[in-house]
Amino acid sequence: MRRKSGMLLERAKNSLILAVDFFNRPYDVGRKEASIIMLHHSFEMLLKAVVFEKLQRIRNPKEDKNYSFDKCLNLCFNHLQLLDERAARTLSQVNGFRDAAMHDVLDVPEGLLYYYAQQSLFVFAALLKQVFKKELYDILPDRLLPVSTNPPEDIAVIFDREFTAMRRLLTTGKRKHEAVEAKLRVYRVIEANMKPQEGELAVDSTETLIKKLKRGDSWHDLFPNMAAAQVGEGQGPLLAISIGTGKDAIPVRIDKEAAEATIAVRKVSTEVTHPLIATDVWEELNINSYHFQMLIKLFNIKGNSSFHTTVRVSRRTSEPNHKYSRELVAVLRKAVDKYTLAFLVAEAKAGQKRDVREFL
Repeated sequence: MRRKSGMLLERAKNSLILAVDFFNRPYDVGRKEASIIMLHHSFEMLLKAVVFEKLQRIRNPKEDKNYSFDKCLNLCFNHLQLLDERAARTLSQVNGFRDAAMHDVLDVPEGLLYYYAQQSLFVFAALLKQVFKKELYDILPDRLLPVSTNPPEDIAVIFDREFTAMRRLLTTGKRKHEAVEAKLRVYRVIEANMKPQEGELAVDSTETLIKKLKRGDSWHDLFPNMAAAQVGEGQGPLLAISIGTGKDAIPVRIDKEAAEATIAVRKVSTEVTHPLIATDVWEELNINSYHFQMLIKLFNIKGNSSFHTTVRVSRRTSEPNHKYSRELVAVLRKAVDKYTLAFLVAEAKAGQKRDVREFL
């Protein structure tokens, strides 16, 4: 790790600890704003650490100011391809929350704050492992997690409850409009940052949204991109648990007698998700080993879990086996059909990169 990257990463870790500390505090004085601001600072430092580690710079030559949060996020998402769309969307929204909390009044519901705290930890952990080969538990205190006395809810349930409360406030007179504006500001940020690949989206003004709320429009009508994402994702906050068989693993069991479902368990073998070895892919595409390696390099396939993974047959094996998904064959075939194999190989030899999402 580069020295500058390590310094930035240390600041990112410190701010993340403070963000979770503020979130878990038992009193609410400045709690939500402090959690958001420190979470934002943590990711600004992390993104800059990643960019410096990969590109050896976080500012343009002859300029004094470092890259902005948006610039670093764009580099990690579009150029380095280290973030998927959902992760980029989460960070864009955290950035918007920070701006709103710094410059105006922002009323984030507790369930939504918990959701973004959890999602942010997942994104932090993924970047940390992917770029710096570190686990989140290596840099944070063992006890550090966002804790809520309320069980996690589906995001749509939180939205429904909040918009019902806003309509109720609007019936009590104009003096409650400021409270509604503070609540609406949260959803304007979410809606405006639903598609990070397209930049900030246009959103109705607060005054227009209040008029539509009074008219009886649902939040699905007011924020169509937010509503579409809920339909597409179909899930609320997640708690990811890795179950292993190591000597330090925590004993677990599935309670088949439970009165109601409390956890969803999905067991998927690598042989199902990534059944192919390199020679399988070559043969299906009718190319040779060299051409295959050039395509892997051009599209940054290694490290993209949708197309590539590694498997160790035993602990004594020094080199892992590289396995590929069937989706990779389809994507590479589309690319070759569109541009020709010779053209793509020439691009790879020239050190160019292509976004694999072009062919999904």
